[in-house]
Amino acid sequence: MIANDLDELPWNETDVPDVFITYDLRDIMTNNTESPSQPESLFSSSWNDTDTADIAGEYRQVSIIAIIAFIFGLLSFLISLTVWLVPLGVVGIIISLIAIFRIRNSDGLLAGSWFAQLGLCFCVITTVAMSVYMPYYQYRVRCEADLFFRSWFDTVCGENLPVALNYTSPFWNRKPDPHDTIDWWTKLPENKGLHNAMQNFVKNKLVRTLMALGDNAAISYYATERVYTAPDSDTVTIVYAVTFKPEDSQSPETFFVRMTGKRTINSADHKTVGWNLESIPNDVFVPEEFK
Repeated sequence: MIANDLDELPWNETDVPDVFITYDLRDIMTNNTESPSQPESLFSSSWNDTDTADIAGEYRQVSIIAIIAFIFGLLSFLISLTVWLVPLGVVGIIISLIAIFRIRNSDGLLAGSWFAQLGLCFCVITTVAMSVYMPYYQYRVRCEADLFFRSWFDTVCGENLPVALNYTSPFWNRKPDPHDTIDWWTKLPENKGLHNAMQNFVKNKLVRTLMALGDNAAISYYATERVYTAPDSDTVTIVYAVTFKPEDSQSPETFFVRMTGKRTINSADHKTVGWNLESIPNDVFVPEEFK
């Protein structure tokens, strides 16, 4: 009935709006079991879960070892504070290489290569930098120690005993002031500890020998036996050759002295550094190559 009424309407195809041209109105009315195809939506019955599976398949777990390598890379910058942390950089390099190897052999299941690569770069840079800087630093420390030891030799040979004795302490602990000779000798009898220290000092064989030689003693550097760097101090041991010409001989003679000094930081301000003798050798020695 409805279809016949539509046939009698004075419409022609040109009068139908464009939106209806695509579909045959009669087919829609008679075959209403199907509707024009529409774009699928989230609520469409034809929605497929394969897209969700593809998105989930793209997720890759970040390697825990890569994260640890990155953390070691950040911590490696602490190496600049002390040489004792250099092993931290070495361990970081090993962990970073392990992380990179596992990620590359995980068939795409693991991510985080950037973490591992950054950790590797940080560890390599800090470790190599300290490895280059440390020899230079120890060379400078050895030069400072050499100047300190030579100053002590000159002081003893010049018989400036108050100053020479106080080389066993950093300069900020030298009381009374050894450079004020009159005041120092005046206070010596009152200070039993200082008096005993002076007595032991002048009984030292090396001290007595250097005082006797005076300007006739020629001090020369022979070898560096040890340069040890700790977090708050440096210890240096240097061997010196003392050459002199005896009065009854035309040929000079030489003996060797092993000097050990320590470079420390003043605990009061944590900025000032000073040297002191670890001990004053009481005897001389002959190196193995001269025996």
